[in-house]
Amino acid sequence: MQDKPPGQGRPRRICFVLESAHMAFDRHPRIGGAEMQVRILAEELAARGHEVSIASRESFEHVGIRSLSSLHLWRSWRLNRPEVVVTTIATRTSVKAAVVCRWLGIDCVYRLSNTGESEMQIDRTGGKAPVRRRVFYLTLRYLVTRIWCQHTVQQANLERRGLGGKTFVAANLAPDRQLPQTERELVLWIGRYDQIKRPELFPRIARQLPERRCVMIVPGAPSSFRESVAGLENLHLIDYLPPEELPAYYARARVLVNTSRSEGMPNTFVEASCQGTPIVSMTVDPGDFFARFHHGVVIGDLDLLGQKIEELFTTPAVYSELSRNARRYFEQTHELKNNWPGLMQRLFPESTER
Repeated sequence: MQDKPPGQGRPRRICFVLESAHMAFDRHPRIGGAEMQVRILAEELAARGHEVSIASRESFEHVGIRSLSSLHLWRSWRLNRPEVVVTTIATRTSVKAAVVCRWLGIDCVYRLSNTGESEMQIDRTGGKAPVRRRVFYLTLRYLVTRIWCQHTVQQANLERRGLGGKTFVAANLAPDRQLPQTERELVLWIGRYDQIKRPELFPRIARQLPERRCVMIVPGAPSSFRESVAGLENLHLIDYLPPEELPAYYARARVLVNTSRSEGMPNTFVEASCQGTPIVSMTVDPGDFFARFHHGVVIGDLDLLGQKIEELFTTPAVYSELSRNARRYFEQTHELKNNWPGLMQRLFPESTER
C-alpha cells in the first residue's frame, strides 16, 4: 500500500446542516454569507479528498458533495454516519440536528451565524422570542459538542454565559482571487435588502457625494425603494450579480460602505479586503479587526462618514495605507490556504492535515 503524503490525515466525513444551503449552488439572488461559507468549506474539503455532505431544504447537484434532505437527518445519518456535523443559524433544524447527533453519538459543532447569537439574540427582527432563546441556549449548553465563533468578541460573549469551555475561533475563509490593480472610482455597498442592513442609509450617503459614482448591489429591493432613489444620478442600483462577478466590483471600489446594525463576519468584508479595498462602517467592526489591522473605520455619523469617504479619494496616502492593511488583514485572517490547517485542527482536534 502506498504511504500517505507527509502531514496528510485520513479522509474525514463531515456534514453541513443549513436549510438554505442549496441557494449557494443554484445562483439564488438572496444568497447570504452563511450559504457562501458552507459552499466554500464544502468545496475545499471535497477537493482534498474528504467525504462531504450538505443537508438543506432543497436538493442540489455539485461534483464531490452529497445533497441530503434536512427533513430526514436521522435516516440519512444512520445509513452514512458523519464524524462531525456543522450546523448554523438558530432554527428548529439546528436544534433537531443537535438532538439527532446526541442520539447517534456524532460530534455536533454549532457555527454562530452572527454576533447577536452569542448574546442569545436569535430574532433579528427585534422580537424577544424568550422561549426560542431558552431552547437555543439549552441546545448550546447540553447538546452541541463545540461552538464555532467567528471572532473573539463572540467567544467572550459566550464565556460570560458559561459556554466558554466549548468554544473555538475560526474566521470566515475565502480563496485568494485578487484581481490586477485598476482605477478605483466606486463607492460600493453590497447586501440583501434586509432591515438589519439599513440599505436606506446608503442613498443618503450618495447625496453627500454628488461627484462620486456610487454602486449599490442590493438583491430583493422593492419597487418603493427603487422609486425613492430614481432621481439620484450618481447612484446605480444592481439587483443581483452571481458571486463570481463580484470581485470585479470590489477591485474598482475606492471604499466599501457598511450600514448594518449588526453582523457576524460579513462576507463583504472578506471579499473587499481580498481586493485591498478599505471599509467604512457605521456600526460593525467584527472582532475589533479595524483596531488591529487599520484597514477600516467605524463612523456612526452620516456627515462624518461622507467626509471620510471623500478623504479616501482626495488623499492618496490615506487610501494607500488602508488598502495595504486590507490585503494584510485578508492574508493573515481569511485566506483559505494560509488558515486551512488551523480550521481542520479545530473541526477534527486530532487532525494533522496541512
